[in-house]
This record gives sequence, structure tokens and C-alpha cells, in this order.
Amino acid sequence: MGEWRIPLGVWAEAGIEWVQETFEGFFEVLGDLLTAGYTQLTAVLNWPPAIVMILILGVAGFFARGLAFGASSTAALLLIQLLGQWSNAMMTLSLVIVAVVVAAVAGIPIGIAAARSQVVSNVVRPVLDFMQTLPP
Repeated sequence: MGEWRIPLGVWAEAGIEWVQETFEGFFEVLGDLLTAGYTQLTAVLNWPPAIVMILILGVAGFFARGLAFGASSTAALLLIQLLGQWSNAMMTLSLVIVAVVVAAVAGIPIGIAAARSQVVSNVVRPVLDFMQTLPP
């Protein structure tokens, strides 16, 4: 007896291809905006000398959480600098900041809409439940 298969992969691929073709202009503009934000933020974070940034962040850590946090964060940042990874760390920090901003811009309005509308909540809740079951 022949195998019965649902061509889910083919359908998903066709759907993704349709979205890419249909919204190509939107994705190009969005990609350009995100790239520009990342590039500018990386330039700003790399502009002052590393030791200045380390001291600023260490003092901020001290005022935010106390002496132990300020000292340990200063030591960790100093280690990053001494290992020659400061530029890579600032690039990573830029990516994280851009990702957090994108997530907040998308997530906050969706959360507010879900709180105010049962219909939106009924759509969003299963999606969030499904996302929690996916492995990393």
C-alpha cells in the first residue's frame, strides 16, 4: 500500500516564498532600517575609548546595585577588553539592543490589544502556548 503524506513542507515553502515576493519592498525597507540602527548604535558604543565605557558602566552598576555588582561588572568588562574582544562585545550589545527594541515595538501593542479584546486574546494565546513548547 502506498504511503500517504501531507506535503506540509511544500506548502510551507510556497507560503514563505509568497510572503517574500509579496512583501519584498516592505522587508527591504525594514532590513535597511534595522541595519542602519545597528550600524549607528555600534558606532556610538565604539566611539569612546573602552576604558571610558568600562568606568561609566561600572559606576552605573555601582549606583544601580551596589559595590559588589559595580566592581564585578567592571572586572568582567576589563577582561573583555584585555582579551581583545571589546569591539565584538559592542557589536553583540548593539544586536541585543536592536532586538529588544523590535520585540517591544511589536509585543507591547499586541499585549495591549490582547488584554482589551477577547478575539485578539483568542488568537494570540495559542500562538504563545505553542511557542513555549518549542525547544530552543
